[in-house]
Amino acid sequence: MKYSKIYFALITLTCIIYACSSSQLDNLSPLEESFLKLIAVDDVNNSLHVDIVYDERTEYKYGEDVVVLIKNNSSKEIFLPSKSSALRAFVLNGDSWVEVENNIIYLGDGTMLTPSGDAMAELINGIRPVFDPGLDGLEKKVIVRVLVLGEFMLNGEKTGQLVAAFAELIMQK
Repeated sequence: MKYSKIYFALITLTCIIYACSSSQLDNLSPLEESFLKLIAVDDVNNSLHVDIVYDERTEYKYGEDVVVLIKNNSSKEIFLPSKSSALRAFVLNGDSWVEVENNIIYLGDGTMLTPSGDAMAELINGIRPVFDPGLDGLEKKVIVRVLVLGEFMLNGEKTGQLVAAFAELIMQK
């Protein structure tokens, strides 16, 4: 009898988790689905978080450095590779996200974010998107998505399990 209750609880829990995950995928727009396929990471905006820092400004202009705050929300260490590959920028061009160059040159070969709650769980960094003149809508405001990519660490070794986070901002001339 004891095992049948445990078995029933496990089946119920599995069904709930499946229903929640399926409904989230069904509610995504085609634009969001294409972005998630483009970055090919399952853990997005959960274990890792990124915020745009506006200081006293309310928007960024083309060519300005965008300041971002990156935070590890997980209980594991997260390795961010050399910052030029960890921090990427995408511009909404019509009905798709197009990656644009990051024009900030970084020093160093990577950064470790400690688990959430530690002093070293946050990192302030920046990105400077460079827009191709052939992109649509550059004469007005454009939506920029800043993406941060990392990898979980276990006992000082990379696990191969990628994590990502993104935030959006509007830039204009």
